Amino acid sequence: MYTLQATARGTSTELGTFFEKLVAHGEVNSTDVVNITAFYAATQDLQGFRAMLNKYVEKTGLLDNMSRNQAMTVCAKAGAGKLLIELASDQWSRTKDVVTYNLLMKYYSQRCNTAACLQTFCEMRKANVKPSEFSIGIILDSCAQSSNQNKEDLQRMYDLLVKSDLPMNRMNYTTYIKGLVQAGCFDKAAEVFEHMRKTSELSPDLVTYSTMVKGYADKGDIAGGLKWLEQMISDGISADNVVFNYLLQGCSLQACDPLFVDHLVSKLMSLGFTPCTSSISILLKVFVKSCSWSKAFELLQSAANRFGIAPEQRLYEQLALACHKAGKTHWAQQVYNAMNKDLSLRGERIHVSTHRFMRSYCQPSCSAKLK
Repeated sequence: MYTLQATARGTSTELGTFFEKLVAHGEVNSTDVVNITAFYAATQDLQGFRAMLNKYVEKTGLLDNMSRNQAMTVCAKAGAGKLLIELASDQWSRTKDVVTYNLLMKYYSQRCNTAACLQTFCEMRKANVKPSEFSIGIILDSCAQSSNQNKEDLQRMYDLLVKSDLPMNRMNYTTYIKGLVQAGCFDKAAEVFEHMRKTSELSPDLVTYSTMVKGYADKGDIAGGLKWLEQMISDGISADNVVFNYLLQGCSLQACDPLFVDHLVSKLMSLGFTPCTSSISILLKVFVKSCSWSKAFELLQSAANRFGIAPEQRLYEQLALACHKAGKTHWAQQVYNAMNKDLSLRGERIHVSTHRFMRSYCQPSCSAKLK
């Protein structure tokens, strides 16, 4: 209790003096070290922290693994990376256990330092410390989320994990596939996916298939994404609107032929797709991208009959704003008129601010006036 109180209100100098007194009387224990670590982590005082650890080790001996791991957890929560790495040094404890390595890898992963994460994993294996499922998850997440991911790191990870005796679950494989897709390794992703399909306990689920569909859609390969969607449904897994919308979003990356988009929507609906408001919003973006103003307007007008959706006010606002930015004020006016008519028939009140915005969208923009 006294240690906690001193930690809460002391300065580095006061705390150091207090700790020296505890050590001198032989009253310090590992719990005190963890509590005092919280102070140094909050102040990011690496030099003072080292001095404190030196005094403890000289008087009491090396930290036990549990205390070190608790102190590292405190550092991780405080964002004190330098102190966390310092604690992992063999200078302060005889050996590292799986938790110690996991804490280190998690720290590197959160900072997208995949190389350091992989190196720490290799050190753990070299030290004959058996990784846990959490260890595998950390390293896979690190590789999947790294914006600088490259094929060499992914292949190295594959050699370390997939080809080893380590336990890999469905989530681990799915995360690995995500990393491959983000790195553009679609053939390798398909190979790993096929391995999962052949292993009953690893059979791909909705998340795994979604990862493949999204990967292809994100690079504009709608046909490739559609192929995976059809395979998913063929395997008895129902797609949700999130998966269907991935393919629609893929059409917004570049101008798409409106006829192709209509065909895609019909195809998706035949596979069980029921468009929702977010789907309509995406389709508006797709038609705006190709400057297909009449198709975008027609989409709002036909949504109720075609999809069973009464367009929300925000969809009218979305299209009117796009028309305004493109200098198509006559289309913005048509959208505004349609909104007034449609919402009036539905008995919905249009907010005063919405009227104000819509009227402004019907006026030429400054850039349009300059032209």
